[in-house]
Amino acid sequence: MESVNGSVLSVKGFIDGSIGIEDGVVVELSKKKAADPAATGIVLPAFCNAHTHLGDAFIRMKLEGTVEQLFGPPSGLKHRMLAKATEKEVVSGIEGAIKTMVHGGTGSFWDFRETGIDGARMLFKGCLGIGIEPVCMGRPKAMEYSKEEVAALLRICDGLGISSMRDWPYSEVQKLSLDARRAGKAFAIHCSEVNREDIDKALDLKPAFLVHMIYASESDLQRCADSSTPIAICPRSNAFFGKLPNIPMMLSKGVTLMLGTDNAMLNTPSMLREIDFAFRAAKLQGDVSPADIVRMAIRGRKGLSAPDNSGFRIGDRARLAVLDVPAGKDPYSDVLRATDADVALVWLGEERWQRQEKESRREKPRKSESGRPRGSHRNTRRRRR
Repeated sequence: MESVNGSVLSVKGFIDGSIGIEDGVVVELSKKKAADPAATGIVLPAFCNAHTHLGDAFIRMKLEGTVEQLFGPPSGLKHRMLAKATEKEVVSGIEGAIKTMVHGGTGSFWDFRETGIDGARMLFKGCLGIGIEPVCMGRPKAMEYSKEEVAALLRICDGLGISSMRDWPYSEVQKLSLDARRAGKAFAIHCSEVNREDIDKALDLKPAFLVHMIYASESDLQRCADSSTPIAICPRSNAFFGKLPNIPMMLSKGVTLMLGTDNAMLNTPSMLREIDFAFRAAKLQGDVSPADIVRMAIRGRKGLSAPDNSGFRIGDRARLAVLDVPAGKDPYSDVLRATDADVALVWLGEERWQRQEKESRREKPRKSESGRPRGSHRNTRRRRR
């Protein structure tokens, strides 16, 4: 058995002790510290990035314009750039974004995948050998319904995720939703991102979750809560366009919230940066606790129907992140202060990424014989004892 020491988040809250792992499974949660831990710090389930578009990660330029001008299908900047990009460019961008996520403690993500079958294939190619769990939400390559293409997408994807009801004839959106559910797959949709959309039409599609909802009314949010429909919010993305989700209102209505980083061409897919920004944005609009925000970043890792996504249970798969920050009276608050550089260990099943020993903040980085600073990150595989 291998162990990690520190403040460990269990389903009953943080415990000061250790978590034991054997054959990729959590086998012990103890209030005793292990003698030879793999790492020490605040121990959390690996984050779940609930909404990404990683296919556009290769796009590196100054961005200006509205949501529609940058991202709107079929003629927004993103879609024009994707149409001209080579597979090598797209896959390379995806690989870089995924490594950023893993090094920042993310173990799974829900990606809305453009460009049809080719887009899904490139996403899977970019994930090879890294250990992260992608949830691929495909969509037709053109903005039109094709029964054959949708069937092919549902054979390889985890579900269908489309841009917005306004981009499609509603009758075709209904077909997409029905096809996904018949295949036992998820269906999700952006909603009320640019303006308020009809919540009844959206919920009639029986989505696994909605994305954004920044223009939703209080009654719209109450309908989501009453129907147990989660919402994935992306505060940094919305802030770029001068808007923010009303997190305190959403929580007060009883909505289940998840946290995502949205387009990789716009935001670095760092969940710790999103956590910090979400907390600050929420405080502008009301009261919210650090625990509320951190739970949003974990939720969704076991699937949307899991009874509890807030911490470890014995029998869970070993998918965790260790933050090398001091734990005070409220570890949730300490998570808000962490950066990607504070991630000491990410354990994703058979794959493990571990930072080399942290240099003293008061010392200048020592250089190796090659001239490169020591203390850089490295990949390590799971060790057996």
